[in-house]
Amino acid sequence: MYITLIDACLDPEMGKVTYANAGHNPGLHYQAETRTIETLMPTGMPLGIDDEAVYGSRDLYFNPGDVLLLYTDGVTEAIDSAGEEFGLERLKSVLQVNGQKPVVEIIAEILREAENFTGAAPLFDDTTLVIFKRLS
Repeated sequence: MYITLIDACLDPEMGKVTYANAGHNPGLHYQAETRTIETLMPTGMPLGIDDEAVYGSRDLYFNPGDVLLLYTDGVTEAIDSAGEEFGLERLKSVLQVNGQKPVVEIIAEILREAENFTGAAPLFDDTTLVIFKRLS
C-alpha cells in the first residue's frame, strides 16, 4: 500500500513556495509574465513503497499574477463517452487560457471544461483543486 502526497510551504514575503512531491500528479506553475506553464514533476516516489526512499524538495519563485495549481487525478482522469481521458494537456490549456483570472474563476473554468468534456458521464473519482495566486 502506498499514498501520493504534495507538501508545500509558502513564504509570501519572498514569493517562494518550497515543495516536495511524493509521486503525486505534477503541479502546474502558470507564469503570468509569459503566460506559460511549467510542469512540476515529483521529487520522489509515493510514500510506503520503499522505507529508505529519499525525498527532495524544490523552490519555486512567484512573480505577481503567477499561479500554482495542485490537483487530484479525478480531474485529469475524467473520461468522456468514448473512453478518452481529460488529461494533463487539456488541464494545462485551461490554466493557460484562464490563468490571469481570479482564483474562483480559474477553478470554475477547470470544472466546467471537465464536465463539458465528460458530458453526461459523472466524474468518477475525487476531484480536488488547490490554487495559490500571487496578487502583488
